[in-house]
Amino acid sequence: MTVSVLQERETSAAGASASLALAFSSNTTAGSSIHTSTTWGTAASSDWASVADTSNTYSAKSDIQNSAGHGQSMGHAWAQNIAGGADTVTMTYNSTPAFVGLIIREIGGAAAASIDGHNSATQTGISGTDAATVSATNTAQPALVSGISFDIGGVGTPVNGTGFGTSGIAAWVFGGATNDAKSEDKRVTSAASQSATFTPAGVADYFTFIGIFDETGAAGSGDSSTPILNMVL
Repeated sequence: MTVSVLQERETSAAGASASLALAFSSNTTAGSSIHTSTTWGTAASSDWASVADTSNTYSAKSDIQNSAGHGQSMGHAWAQNIAGGADTVTMTYNSTPAFVGLIIREIGGAAAASIDGHNSATQTGISGTDAATVSATNTAQPALVSGISFDIGGVGTPVNGTGFGTSGIAAWVFGGATNDAKSEDKRVTSAASQSATFTPAGVADYFTFIGIFDETGAAGSGDSSTPILNMVL
């Protein structure tokens, strides 16, 4: 099976929130990976308390970015070789921050140990084609580059970067009419430095995240067999 995003959803809340939960629209597939990202309205990393879902174990909260000027933070995490079935992903927060958002993406055709690179970046006052960018290196291929970018100043919805087509969804309306975030993805067939890039809607400040997920049987991954379920009981 070719690695790809099978389904994704997003939600957000402008008011103070102790948690934010979101279910996938359809049952997830056993052996898939989940890439999830959240934002919260403080500049404290510790205010993201945890990520959990119905059946799976997640990585550590990773690559957290903070903006003191905007009073906003963002991070991401992933689950690999998931059990499959009805999944609801829940973020919990300390200090009940406002302006919380959540994106969940199911990545099918992924290796059992799929994550092969991740990173994040904060950029301020940027504009122009592919200006919002972050890179990571994969050691195996084929793989899926999963990118998420967030205009923390609320200027407008970013546009997918070069080569990402029309993939992904717009996300996170915080009390207005503008989606402030965007996801994207593309399959790559080289082991190299990969970039998630987005074009800002105007001069803006951005958090941008990348996760790279190896395909089942990817050259260099050491994974050439059908994944065994890793169920959490």
